[in-house]
Amino acid sequence: MAMKRSAMASLLVVLLFALLLVLLNPTQADFRAWYTRKSSAASGPVIGAMSGAMVAVFSARTDYLLFSTFKAERGNVYLGFAKVIFIRLK
Repeated sequence: MAMKRSAMASLLVVLLFALLLVLLNPTQADFRAWYTRKSSAASGPVIGAMSGAMVAVFSARTDYLLFSTFKAERGNVYLGFAKVIFIRLK
């Protein structure tokens, strides 16, 4: 019985984590805001704002329910999850 209870608890934790990822799946606007902040920190607010506008035009989002990928300028690909975590893949 203890083994079943432990397995059920583990399954519940995994399901809650998956639900959290679904609810916090980043949108195009989340990616644009993150990219603008990243660009502003690296090159100043004016260049950052211009970069944010450019990435809005030149990026494509693919939604995988638990996370999204974003194709940005020069073929860069980013993995995004939890609204604020973006990892450059390529």
